[in-house]
Amino acid sequence: MVSTPEDWRNDYDRLLFQEFEAQIKRADEFLLHLQRQMNEYKKTHDKDLKARIQTEVDFTEPIVKRVVDRTNVELKRTDLDDIERYLYEKARDEATILHKYFTALDNELQKA
Repeated sequence: MVSTPEDWRNDYDRLLFQEFEAQIKRADEFLLHLQRQMNEYKKTHDKDLKARIQTEVDFTEPIVKRVVDRTNVELKRTDLDDIERYLYEKARDEATILHKYFTALDNELQKA
């Protein structure tokens, strides 16, 4: 049995959705962890803790931004059905919110 290009595209979309959701979930959980560390930093003013938080933000923020950018690219496609469009929009919106919070955390670190 030979797969058609449409099958490949559906498989690609499914894998891409799964990867977006996995990245969003990891970033969401990580944001909670970083916020707890930030609260601890505000109490202790430990420079090592601040450096560790900054490193983690610098690592995670671009990943979330890449999800936003990639979903925007995929949403320009004309072959998406309603469910695919909804899933890309959902992933984009979730990643946009996370990016906003990571940016705010980065700005807070810069001021601290």
